[in-house]
Amino acid sequence: MRRRAWIFTAVAVLLALAPTLAAQTIVRVLTYNIHRDVGGNNSNTGSQPQLAKVVNYLKPDIWTINELGGNDPTFSATTAHNALVAFIHDQLTIFGANAQENINYFIYISTIDDSYTTVAIVSRYPFASTHTYSDAGNGFSALRGLALASVEVPGPTRLDIFTAHLKALSTTNDAEKRQTEADVDRNNIMSWIGVNGADAITVTGDWNETEDAGEMTNWSNHNIGDILPNPNEPYQPITTMRSTGLTDPSPASIAGNHDTIDSTTPDARFDYAMYAKLAFLNGEVFDTKQYTAAQLAALNAANGTSFVASDSANASDHLPVLALFRVGFAPIITKTAREGGNLAVTYIKVVASNVTYTVESSTNLSTWTMAQVSNQIIAEGNGTQTIKATVSAPTRLFLRVRANIGP
Repeated sequence: MRRRAWIFTAVAVLLALAPTLAAQTIVRVLTYNIHRDVGGNNSNTGSQPQLAKVVNYLKPDIWTINELGGNDPTFSATTAHNALVAFIHDQLTIFGANAQENINYFIYISTIDDSYTTVAIVSRYPFASTHTYSDAGNGFSALRGLALASVEVPGPTRLDIFTAHLKALSTTNDAEKRQTEADVDRNNIMSWIGVNGADAITVTGDWNETEDAGEMTNWSNHNIGDILPNPNEPYQPITTMRSTGLTDPSPASIAGNHDTIDSTTPDARFDYAMYAKLAFLNGEVFDTKQYTAAQLAALNAANGTSFVASDSANASDHLPVLALFRVGFAPIITKTAREGGNLAVTYIKVVASNVTYTVESSTNLSTWTMAQVSNQIIAEGNGTQTIKATVSAPTRLFLRVRANIGP
């Protein structure tokens, strides 16, 4: 399904046109396993001050949470929700003073849990829709589900946020379940893309495994490449999650380390923020221990923070992964110049895959004519592409660009 979106209208073109930028939004996405700091009667509530310091500093617009809860033996979504609201209100500043749910921020908690913890999504932008996909399959019951929130970010493009917490690593049976979850989650994500292909997508979470070179011997019961008895396939959950066409930006810490577990001595990556159909700008794995004393002092001075080296390890056994994305398929008019009796207009655009543009012109804003486009192409990756549209140029001319997005 292709969806057309009018990106912008440039008015009153004479001999030249000033650069014009259509709506785009920079979105800060944070994925963080919070080690049961919030949400239940068995939570690590003593770690909340350090957790709040980290989240306030990273300032996410969207925060995907793993291990919300900590109730034993029975998880309560109501208890977890209320605890998260209280934590945001009392300890976070990123949504404003006295932040109120459904006004300053929005919460979606998975409708599936493992009777202990679950996953959640917090956003400063409202949700267009939310859904939890079951991650059950191959004889295994559901664990914590695949949570989806479609976020109405400002601009022409919706952002679909998926998050999952795959089964913990302890036994071969867990590896089978983890691979099953990855299979089911991949299929659900691909199905969603098939229907909503125009949307930008991020897929985040703690996937409890690494396939990165140099890390695969760091964890017991590691079975990468083994053939699992059920469902009789290679064990490669990260490759499976990535196979939906996602790009892995692999942000790194200040020391160049992209590992996220264990936060005390990180030597493997369990936490991911992959994406499609939007532009990755930059990101980081934040770990106060990897800063030198001078670097940490400079960070505190620049940001009004009070970090000490032990804060990340005290906040959680995982490190947070922050990724900054540009959402939107907006072109920028960078140059206009007459070529004979015509006006040649060049557009620079920052786009993802499966996007083309149609350029049209009008003298009265009611009748539009398609321009001749010399090199209109499908853009791929995170870089820019240029198209040149040549249109008839009377004294007064209006231009508009239409994005044709979707598979």
